[in-house]
Amino acid sequence: MLILESQNVMEIAIITPTETIDNEAEHIIQLFENGLQLLHLRKHTASKDELDEWLDNIPALFHPRIVIHQQPEMLAEYNIGGFHLNQYHHHQKDEIKKNLQPHQTFSMSAHNFDEIKKSTGFNYYFISPVFDSLSKQGLTAAFDKHELETGLKENADKKIFALGGVCAENLHVLKKLGFAGAATLGNIWLSKNPVKTFLEMKEKLEK
Repeated sequence: MLILESQNVMEIAIITPTETIDNEAEHIIQLFENGLQLLHLRKHTASKDELDEWLDNIPALFHPRIVIHQQPEMLAEYNIGGFHLNQYHHHQKDEIKKNLQPHQTFSMSAHNFDEIKKSTGFNYYFISPVFDSLSKQGLTAAFDKHELETGLKENADKKIFALGGVCAENLHVLKKLGFAGAATLGNIWLSKNPVKTFLEMKEKLEK
């Protein structure tokens, strides 16, 4: 199973760009080599063959750090870290969970804390948007500070990652609120140097 840090040490999760970009595999390998422990492979329009090719471009030793968002049959084909449930697979929740290998995690996306409170059987959660999105124009923060504090307090037994507008400059806010982790997408892939941007985030958390 992916080893998630305790809630006192925030973890960074990176989500892949939906559409494959130039040199994506090289960037991701460098991110792993520089300490990335959790990558979410999210390619909504990719076929099974395209996802196979994507994974084949990443050395197998890094596969346990990768969580997939689609094609649950791949859980048995690769030594990957787990499966992330989204709206497209909610009807398959029980079947997917039953087919998870002992080392694989099960996570889900939520857009409010009630969804998290009512859910069971997941290792961790993404909640969004916490800040104004960097990758989706017009998508603004859905919570104020009080709502975040209350939601996290009421779900203190669950590991929750903040998603939406996360960058090095606001990590201290998430850390103070008590999030278990920070998930980022646009901050990494809209930057000229994804690895440098990731390392800046890591440095912020280590201070």
